[in-house]
Amino acid sequence: MKRTYKKEQQTRKHYVLLNDRDVMGVFSTLKKVCEFMSGENFPSYWTLVRKDFDKFEYGNYSLQIIKNN
Repeated sequence: MKRTYKKEQQTRKHYVLLNDRDVMGVFSTLKKVCEFMSGENFPSYWTLVRKDFDKFEYGNYSLQIIKNN
């Protein structure tokens, strides 16, 4: 099955990182979120990859997945 641009965009996700309802950033991959938070007390990439979530809360931080429609 051939992947088209339209199909690829429909499956695309964005990761929004919040700190007490303040947006810290919007990222294209989970790996970039974890690199951004490397100095903080935040779960590792390998911990988050294993979880199935649309919203993940950790302390004051919230990580949400926004899917393109």
